[in-house]
Amino acid sequence: MSSGDMIVYMLGIFVIIVVLGLSRYIVVPPNKALVVWGGPKTKQGGLTILTAGGKFVIPGLEKFAFLDIESSTLHMYVSKVLTVKGHQVHLDCDVQYQIDPSEDGLRTAATMLLNKTKEERDLIALGIMEGGIRGSCASLTVAQIHADSLMVSEQFMFVAIHDLQNLGMTVISCTIKDMRVTETDGEPFSNGIVETVLMERIQDLEQKVADLVTIEKRNEELHMELEFLKEEKDDITEKMEE
Repeated sequence: MSSGDMIVYMLGIFVIIVVLGLSRYIVVPPNKALVVWGGPKTKQGGLTILTAGGKFVIPGLEKFAFLDIESSTLHMYVSKVLTVKGHQVHLDCDVQYQIDPSEDGLRTAATMLLNKTKEERDLIALGIMEGGIRGSCASLTVAQIHADSLMVSEQFMFVAIHDLQNLGMTVISCTIKDMRVTETDGEPFSNGIVETVLMERIQDLEQKVADLVTIEKRNEELHMELEFLKEEKDDITEKMEE
């Protein structure tokens, strides 16, 4: 082989190496995280996670996958939610969630969700949020849900956030779009939401009045007991003076 052929041969090998190297340089697409595992870090239980730039993935030693970190807006209809007073409410909500972009959140999501499709992650997020809604409404009245939907939505998110974080997700917003009330047997409620709210307020006022009556009766009993003790004290004093 002549020196010229040797140079061409070496250049060919160099080009092949460069092409192979470039093919293993993985660029991180927008709204995704690059998760790389394998190689030396596998023994240490480590993952390399990038949200920008790129990384050379060692052929035969390292593997990689992309994790979608773009926010998603999901519509959910939660039916037969029991309130603290036993009414059933049915809620139309829009929920926005995403993979937690923090370092710990990305690492948790890479461990728990990397093998899940977007549809599977959506179902998991919806299930957790539904649990948060049902748990929150169990301590609320129709009046409270109707009067301050923003506060109620924040309570929904507060209840669900811990379970979401355990999977590397976080909720951005939860908006109540509509609400209706039914009887416990599923039949339409005989009164509308406004009437239901008024009924609950009347019941609350009646309970407060009943509590006040109980307090007044107790005050009367205590007053009578006090008068009795005063009379008994006076009798004891008179006997001691004699």
